[in-house]
Amino acid sequence: MVAVAHAKTTGRFLVNGYLSAPIPVACGIRQGCPLAPLLFILAIKALYQRMEARSDICGFSMPTTSGEETVRIADYADDTALYLQDAHMTSAAMEELSLFGAASGLRTNVRNSVVVPLGEAARAEGRQLDAAPPLLQEGTTCRYLGIQVSDTDAEAVPWGAMMQGFRCRLRFAIAKTHTVMQRAEIARAIVVPKVL
Repeated sequence: MVAVAHAKTTGRFLVNGYLSAPIPVACGIRQGCPLAPLLFILAIKALYQRMEARSDICGFSMPTTSGEETVRIADYADDTALYLQDAHMTSAAMEELSLFGAASGLRTNVRNSVVVPLGEAARAEGRQLDAAPPLLQEGTTCRYLGIQVSDTDAEAVPWGAMMQGFRCRLRFAIAKTHTVMQRAEIARAIVVPKVL
């Protein structure tokens, strides 16, 4: 059914007001296809099921209104977060991600991945591993879904980075413009989105 829906798919380019001739789409799914998110969900479900089936990959238990739920993996679009009870589970999780990538073509970019240890015991365990992805350096942050994440519970870490970016944008708005209207336009375009 998927093959039929995408048979003889073409794409065109609009450049400087000129539309190109139709070009056949040889692989993948064209951008904006309404079927793309559903196909991605079907593919990623296999990864979820394999992670849930592994007894050597344990997540965190979280209280819910109906008891407790164990969280091992969470996705938002193409960003994935793994929640592991023990740093030694990292190799099993990476093995599963590698198998899934080989089967589906959805590979994990280990260079853009990081292990965020939660607590001093987890940090000590993580230091003993030679696993990829690397351990987040103590006192530093990484970005996940646009939010600064760190291994501490200090609220100042993400807010400090956000405020630094905000001050930088304000300095730009003040230094590079002369009229009130120009400043208002810059505030609308680059300052307000940083706060929201």
